[in-house]
Amino acid sequence: MFATNALANDDRVLALCEYDVAVGKPPAEILRVAGERPCDLIIMSSHGLTGARKLFFGSTTERVLRETTVPVLVTPPANPGAIRLEDARRLLGRIVVPVDLSPASLHQVQVARGVAEALDLPLVLLHVIEPVKSRVLARLNLTGLDAERREEAEEGLGELVATIPQSLHPEPLIVFGDPAEEAAKVVRDRHAGLVVMGLHGMPTLGPRMGSVTYRMLCLTPTLVLALPPAWAETARRTSIPAVASSAATH
Repeated sequence: MFATNALANDDRVLALCEYDVAVGKPPAEILRVAGERPCDLIIMSSHGLTGARKLFFGSTTERVLRETTVPVLVTPPANPGAIRLEDARRLLGRIVVPVDLSPASLHQVQVARGVAEALDLPLVLLHVIEPVKSRVLARLNLTGLDAERREEAEEGLGELVATIPQSLHPEPLIVFGDPAEEAAKVVRDRHAGLVVMGLHGMPTLGPRMGSVTYRMLCLTPTLVLALPPAWAETARRTSIPAVASSAATH
């Protein structure tokens, strides 16, 4: 994704690259190679029709996201390719981190913080409060309930913001509405070039891409870093990460 002038044509950098041609179903082979290397990041592209609501993942990208145990960076169809590190701040603008305030949110924020510090980017921590769908509650006065939910969200976001250096200008933001729709609006309005989202986990099935993550990837034509829950417990490597990259999205 990023390259400096000094390293762009350096043979030593090219020597770190490995090529692998596998025979089989693309999702299974990508995940196999990522696990055998092992890799710290899988980079894949989304593709689709024009228009935000007509965008769809390639089936390979979707299936990898549903089964991955390592982070996946999803690039948009119009990805400009390699850029210089010093240009990253201007091109990315800021990072949006949609959090559900679950225990996994802290690790999600810390990953975003690391990227923000490396690229000197401001952070927006976003929590979306969904409308109450209960028919019984809908007949009651929800003013008090909404105020209570907002107060809880403000407290949770405040704790997360406290873990981020003020030099990154962390912005806590709470909105009401559909999580994917509202997050996509924030990304657009804040001119964010990167979204850091979490993938949900199930005890029997492992990491799974939730509907919010899926819809965000459909609605947001920007870079999305998806973090599986299992990776949060095992990511302790300090060396240069290996990367599995795939252009197959069909």
